[in-house]
Amino acid sequence: MTDDSLREIIQAREKAKRDKEFRDWCEQIGAIPSDFELKLGGGLVADLELQPARWLTLGLDLLNSSRGTFAIQQLGSGPTPFMSSFLPYPIFQLGSEIFLKGLWLGQFEECRRITHFSYVDQSVRMRYAVRLKKELGHDLLRILTLVRQAECYQRDPEIVRFLKIVEGIVRRYYFPLYKADKVSSQWAHSRYPKRFYDDAGKQASADAFQSHPPQWLIVKLFASVERHIEKLWASCNG
Repeated sequence: MTDDSLREIIQAREKAKRDKEFRDWCEQIGAIPSDFELKLGGGLVADLELQPARWLTLGLDLLNSSRGTFAIQQLGSGPTPFMSSFLPYPIFQLGSEIFLKGLWLGQFEECRRITHFSYVDQSVRMRYAVRLKKELGHDLLRILTLVRQAECYQRDPEIVRFLKIVEGIVRRYYFPLYKADKVSSQWAHSRYPKRFYDDAGKQASADAFQSHPPQWLIVKLFASVERHIEKLWASCNG
């Protein structure tokens, strides 16, 4: 038996094993009763996280998760390199919103001082939840404006530059899609995929506006600020 033949046999067995595991898992999950609910023990409730570093990490994870690829890569074969990926609007909107709100939370010492096991009173959680929803909302440019108002960031050239670049990204790559959201009173619409409609001509296109920033550049931008902001917060705490 050749090495190639042996390799093919091993790969076939592994595939069969994974396929069985997948079928078994689907059967188990599909059999869960429709009234089943996970319940937290010990009187625990899942509520708002106020540790800003966790917001930054989650936002960066979202920005890093895109599967968008440039059309020229789609013509080829094999996996598309990360360097050739782009960020579709819904992913950028989600990731950058959470990251920027983490920056906003980071201006408050009581948030920066939260550790893994810190308890935050329910009234405090509610106060920040209301501000995050009503004061910041989901308008990226408005969120940028409010983050800029934090005195601790106004004195930091790197954060000032970062916020200006993010605003440029919104305006250069996403503004036509972003602007469409402003006519809706439903905040969730800002996260929906967009189609381009010509209501006068009764026509539409799924890809009438091709403008995508390279994913690796945005990830590098946000990651560098995540590293920098941790040092800035540490100096604030000191």
